[in-house]
Amino acid sequence: SIPENKLKDRKFYELFNEVWLHSEYDKTILTKERGCRPSNLKTFGFARNQKMLEDYRYSEKIKAKNSITDKKIILYAPTSDRNNDDYKKSIFSITNIKFYEQMVKTLLNSDIILLIKAHLNDQISQDIKSLIKASENIKFQDELNLTNDYESLVISDVLITDYSTIYVDYLLLEKPIFLINNPNPFPRKWVMSSILKNVQLPKISDLSDFENLFENLKYQKLETKNIKKLKN
Repeated sequence: SIPENKLKDRKFYELFNEVWLHSEYDKTILTKERGCRPSNLKTFGFARNQKMLEDYRYSEKIKAKNSITDKKIILYAPTSDRNNDDYKKSIFSITNIKFYEQMVKTLLNSDIILLIKAHLNDQISQDIKSLIKASENIKFQDELNLTNDYESLVISDVLITDYSTIYVDYLLLEKPIFLINNPNPFPRKWVMSSILKNVQLPKISDLSDFENLFENLKYQKLETKNIKKLKN
């Protein structure tokens, strides 16, 4: 999300001789939405995404290293809760133990792993960690033996997110993406970036949508028809 005070943003970016960006779309956001001057904005690509694409060919080796070769993996990577109570208490919040209790029941005896990629600013309670320790179907990313943060994207079969731009990186892999109906955790004075507005991807609104996703994943029936369009 974008702070309302665009003048402050512009002055910050003008402190640098060059600001390196990974796409022309980023440049458009900075100039059109944040009021930055384009003179020092340079597009160079993004090394992290290049590494992710290179690692994609080794996805089965990464899964084998973690003993999950025969599993279908759903990566759930929500944005930070920003200490927003409505967000933290919502039905799909990764800090809400009721969410995990439901997922444990739903995924029992399946070959699906729900892999949780928590935002670096969020804390998971010990009660939640104790609950899922006994589950074969729910794991946190930091439990896995991964070389870098983005190997979780590489090994997953589908991404679920909400107000996170991680979906933009995931588009490069051309795998299914779902947006979950979580409350908006950002302060009211912030203006949402266009990259997070009206994204044309399938939605998850309730637990039945989650269950349908699990069922369709078993039979490889998840839609990707809009992925290439958004990627380009």
